[in-house]
Formats: sequence, structure tokens, C-alpha cells
Amino acid sequence: MPESEPHPEPQTAPRRFEVSRGILRMERVMHGVIVFGGVAVIVAVFGIFAFILREIAPLFQSARITPQAVLSADELPGWVRAASVDPALVEAAHSGRRVRAWLEPDGALKTEVRRQKRTLMGDGEWLLEREENAAPLLPEGARAQAVRVLAEGLAVSLADGRVAYLHLGAQGWEARQVFRPFTDTELAGIEPLAGGVSLICHDATGRARIFSLYIPEGGAQRLFGQTKELHPLSARATFCLPLPLNKSFLLGNAREVALCQATTGTVRLRFQPGHEVARAALGGKGRELALFDPEGRAHLYAVDDPHPEGGWRAWFGRVWYEGYPKPVHEWQSSSGTDDFEPKLSLVPLIIGTLKGTFYALLVAVPVALLAAMFTAQFLNARLKGVVKPAMEIMASLPSVVLGFLAALWLAPLIEGRVPSVLLALLALPLAALLTGWLWGRLPLRLRAALPHGAEPFWLLPPMLLLAWAGWELGPVLERHWMVAVLPDGSKAADFRLWWPQFTGLPFDQRNGMVVGFMMGFAVIP
Repeated sequence: MPESEPHPEPQTAPRRFEVSRGILRMERVMHGVIVFGGVAVIVAVFGIFAFILREIAPLFQSARITPQAVLSADELPGWVRAASVDPALVEAAHSGRRVRAWLEPDGALKTEVRRQKRTLMGDGEWLLEREENAAPLLPEGARAQAVRVLAEGLAVSLADGRVAYLHLGAQGWEARQVFRPFTDTELAGIEPLAGGVSLICHDATGRARIFSLYIPEGGAQRLFGQTKELHPLSARATFCLPLPLNKSFLLGNAREVALCQATTGTVRLRFQPGHEVARAALGGKGRELALFDPEGRAHLYAVDDPHPEGGWRAWFGRVWYEGYPKPVHEWQSSSGTDDFEPKLSLVPLIIGTLKGTFYALLVAVPVALLAAMFTAQFLNARLKGVVKPAMEIMASLPSVVLGFLAALWLAPLIEGRVPSVLLALLALPLAALLTGWLWGRLPLRLRAALPHGAEPFWLLPPMLLLAWAGWELGPVLERHWMVAVLPDGSKAADFRLWWPQFTGLPFDQRNGMVVGFMMGFAVIP
């Protein structure tokens, strides 16, 4: 039997694997586009970081007081000496009420209250409402040295180192409080901060203490209490100038000047002018400072401190704000007036973010993992084509949009139905267990008739039914078991009032439950 000839090796056509020049050209173009896009994304990220860093850099800058000019301040005909101006003659408050107070040589404390009524044509005439001598309201035997107008009354500095607080109410003046700012040294002076709610008290050693009005624990009226203490100067201060647009103030004497911030209780800047200071004055917005020497020259300075409330203490420490009974972490960045005290603590934002993420994960992780397992192993192929695009749409929703929906739509919707929401959530696993128990007891013939992957449709009706039942039973549960006791002794069936009494925790309308629901849509995909 002849030997068989060996089979020839298969020949491949070299041209079969050749790539056209057009494809190679397109590949090079796309390679360049992809590289350029990747580099552009990295550059954009670093650019955004640099932009944000540039925007927040002023928050870390210290205050600056720079000399501008030196002018001759010789007295001219018609000028008024600064020493003859009584700072107590100040228009206070923005409520159409003007309070004036001054001390007479005989010791009388004259007060004048005028009120302005608006007309159809605008502001009306100032009418005298009350005029009286408030000296009898001072402690017996006390002699007043200075008086300052506050937002709600007067602060009177007494010769014995005490301060009397006279409150102006609907019935007139009343003596509300007498306190001693310093027990170991002499009181040098008092000045109100912008807004007239806090008082700067400085002593003979250069110390300064901030006293603010707040309702103490167990009290019913707002009284002055010490909230801050600073040591800005090494000797007695001869002038104290509160800035008009924030809670900062200038404290100084003949040799040194300090710029202080009352909200955070910090000294922003200390500087020595290089000349003796006899008097000082601030510009209208507190950005210009004039220091007068004994020879009558005015040394002009520019005050640059655009963000005095910033700093690590304000962002991460407890701060004692005006009207608060104790130091707190608080975030409230803006208001409608310049008297407002910005509250810039980042702690509530950080804790709120972590809390919201935790609650969102509690909802999202079990749902996402179990749904992914079921979709991958059991779900019908046709339904998989619906689930995947739905997840992509959920993943594309920005968190800002979710927060907008949570705050403006979901929170008001469930604000008064929290028990209904809780019962509806408890009904869902109960419905799943009940449906599974019933499914296992159905004849095999009926179970086999259900198409593969269609089990969720069997679960939906009982789950929706029990969730609706829980939603409707929520008010019944609230009416019988969630009853709060009101201050007048009456009772009210309201979950929002019952929850703080039962748990000791505050109820917030836009709480972690709302955040968990909405952020679950962002975490599940």
C-alpha cells in the first residue's frame, strides 16, 4: 500500500489581515481624541480644585490695617470737637422707634422715645411717644457714669463698676438686671455691638468681656450673660469702636490698637501705630480708621478684614452665639440684615452628610444586593432589558435634583403621615413572608403555570395591598398611642409633638428618613 503523501501546510492570504489606510488613520485620530479627552478631564478636575482653592483662600487670611495718609486736623470754624459728641445719642432699631438717652449734670438719666408712622406717601413724621427720667430705676445710691442705647433698652455704667440693664417694654422702662462685669478690676467702659444685643465691657488691665442677651435655663426673660473673654491689650483701653456691619470691634489706647471679633472671641490683629493716639474714629462702613495724635494730626488707615467670622474655631468648634443659652455647633450662613451673626459651623453639615449616607445605605444596600442577585439569576431575559435602562436612568439623576425633590415634595407629603410611612414599611416584609408562605402551599400545577421570572408580579398585589392598609392605619395608631401633653395640660394626637416627649430627640421635617428615601435612588444603581 503506497504511502500517502503528506498534506500541504495551509496557506494564509497575507492580504486578508491587512488593514486599510483609512482604518489606521481613523485609529490614530481616535487615539489622539481619547488621550486628549483623558488629559482634559484631569486638567479640568485640577482646574476646579484650583478655582475652589482660590475662592476660599480669603477665609484663611488675617486682618490687615494699612496706613493711607496723614492729614492736619486743626480745628476750623463751625467744626464740632469729637469729645463733645455723646455716643448715647444714637438712633437704634429698625422698627420705626428711635431711642435717645443722655446724662444730665445733676445725675438725671433723660430718655426720649419717638416713633415714626408710615403713610401712603412714605415715611411719616417722628412723634414723641415717651419722655422721662429713668434715674429712679437705677440701684439706690448708684451714680451713672455712661449710658448706651441697646436694641431693647439701655445699658448704664455705674460708678461702682456695675452695669444696669433697663428694658423698654410696652408699659415703659423697667429695671431688669444689674450685673458686675469684673469682680477683680475696675470697669473702664462699655459699648454695644452692632445690633444692640451684645455689650463690650473692658477693664483697666486691657481685658474685654462680651455679654449677650439670652434666656437662661429655667428663666423667662432675656438677661445679659458673659459669653466671651479676650485679652487684646496690655494696658487700659481709652477707646472702643464697634464696627457697624459685623460683630468686630476696635479696642485701643495711646500705644496699641487691637481688632477683635466678638462672635468667635478672637483677636484678629494687634498693631502699634508708631505715634501716640489721643482719639479714634471709624468710617461709615468700618473700612476706614482715623487715629488722632495730640498734635491734631489725623492718621488714616484702611481696615481690611472681609471675613472676620471665619476660622477654624467657627468651622469646627462650639461657638456661643447671641441669643443662645450655651455654645453650639450651628450652620446658618445669611440673613436679611447686617446685624445678623453668621453661624458657619461645618460640623452639622458633616454629621448630616454622614447620617444621610448611613440611612441611605440602610435602605439601598439590601435592596440593591438582593435585586442584583435576583436579576442576574432568576429574572426573565425580557425583563432584564427593562431593568438595566431603569438603573441607568436612576444613576443619571443628580443628587441636587434628588435633594430638591426631597425638600419640596417628599418632606411636606409625609410630614404629617410619619406613622403611616412606618406602618407601610413594616407591611412590606410581612407581605413578602405571607406571600411566600401561601405560594409554597399552592398546587404544583398552579405554580408551574406561572412563567419563569414572573414571580415579582405575584408579590406586587399583596405588598401593595398591605402597604395601603398600613398607610390608612397610621392615623389610627397616632390617635390612640401617640398622644402628646401640651404646656396647658391638654392632649393632642400628633406624632411631631409626641416624638420629642417620648424619645427626647427633636423632630425635623426634613429628617434622615426623607434623606434615606431619596438618596437610596442615588446609591442603589
